[in-house]
Amino acid sequence: MTETERLTAPTLEQLADAAEVNYVRTPFQRELDSPARFRGFQRLGVEVAVVRREGRMEAVAYLLPSSLETPQGRVEWVYMFQVAARLEAPGAGSLLIRQVMQWYPAILGIGITPDAVRIYQAFKWTHYRDLWRLVHPLRLDRMMQDYGGRLAKRWQRGILSAMAGVYNLAGGAIEAALASGAGPRPAIFSERQGKAAVVAEYLPLYQAGDLVAVNVGGAGRIGNPPASGLGSLRLHAALWRQMRRDGLKFCEMLIPTPELRRRAQWLGYCPVTLPVWYWDKNRTMTPVLEQLGSGKISFLETDKVV
Repeated sequence: MTETERLTAPTLEQLADAAEVNYVRTPFQRELDSPARFRGFQRLGVEVAVVRREGRMEAVAYLLPSSLETPQGRVEWVYMFQVAARLEAPGAGSLLIRQVMQWYPAILGIGITPDAVRIYQAFKWTHYRDLWRLVHPLRLDRMMQDYGGRLAKRWQRGILSAMAGVYNLAGGAIEAALASGAGPRPAIFSERQGKAAVVAEYLPLYQAGDLVAVNVGGAGRIGNPPASGLGSLRLHAALWRQMRRDGLKFCEMLIPTPELRRRAQWLGYCPVTLPVWYWDKNRTMTPVLEQLGSGKISFLETDKVV
């Protein structure tokens, strides 16, 4: 018998069981998960949607509740992330998404993978547009493992892979010179600082000047909204230097506009497209999309930092 279930307050055991479904497709996620992370999920109000067959979880999706105060009132939505189904459960993923759309009238998905686009199209989701994740390599060999497949031309992949060793050695020396003594420090947050304070309990955070970044499984994600200013090259280099010491693969920013993309490229970042799709049953998402599209929402506010 197949049934769907909405876990609005999942226990640590239920979160661990859901994670096992994710590891079928993303085994690297195991290194990121921990009881501390799952406790953070509970504090952030993360919900889990599940398809069960004979009691076993066959497909799962995580939902991060978010809200925005506007002159017209409060807008609420969820970020859907880590959607996965067991390989031996065909159709379970589609069943799950269809049910999630009934439970949550406003859903935002950032970084939808090409193989999932067909499903969202079939269910009449809307493609908002492509944003960018602006990526600065720290360990080029490890970054190529993550993003190399997104380069259409084989010769590009070959050249970048071949120069990874030289880049890794030279990059550290260049970043040290650019930082010019602007050493980063671990970011410290109080309970009043909401999500950042929760995340800081289980993910390493870095700070250089006003720039704050989070280590999410080897990816350093900058948590400053780009509309507030991208920061100086000196401060970025200070972050990169500490991340490199800790073995991170790359540092990245969420960038919404071509103008900000060009500015970020001057700081040493390379653009990678980030498709954004959404479900808006009651047509309430416009203010949220405006905030996202203007650069007032950063990685820290999204599911990319949990």
